Amino acid sequence: MHRKTFVGFGFGAIQGGLFLYEAFQSGNFDRLVVAEVLPDVVNALRQSSGCYRVNIATRSGLEIREVRGVEALNPNDPADRAALISAVAEAHEMATALPSVEFYDHGPASVARILAEGLSQRTTPGILYTAENHNHAAEILQGKVKVGVRQFQFLNTVIGKMSGVIREGSSREFLVEEFNRILI
Repeated sequence: MHRKTFVGFGFGAIQGGLFLYEAFQSGNFDRLVVAEVLPDVVNALRQSSGCYRVNIATRSGLEIREVRGVEALNPNDPADRAALISAVAEAHEMATALPSVEFYDHGPASVARILAEGLSQRTTPGILYTAENHNHAAEILQGKVKVGVRQFQFLNTVIGKMSGVIREGSSREFLVEEFNRILI
């Protein structure tokens, strides 16, 4: 049986509350990988065996859903970076959800370099969604990656709503609004 992999870059509300959550809920992926540069976040995911919770605001209240089996990798760690490059090489779908397109090419562990190395090893089609709230994020990232892969697409997305921490004293929580469709 052919394994399907999803790789996310950045582990904030958009990645954790939308992309990884939906990839997990779909049941279409055997492997979920997230790249995150904050060591405390990577360690927290690892200590929880790759599990985290998403708070979903519905019309009738708050629902808490769990996502399981997420591999957290820190691209600043050489062993994690190598594992991340391998994950990119096999990924069917990927998503970036970084604070800005300015983060695409920062240093040797940059998203662009990791993608370039991973994409240069692949021969299968794939797709990458960009979610940096920039109208041309996909084109910018593709230009920085500079690796052409047949049947691989970089696509822009628009995420309508974002939220911050929902409880005082808590450093990280995800609150997302319930939705029932994605417009393409």
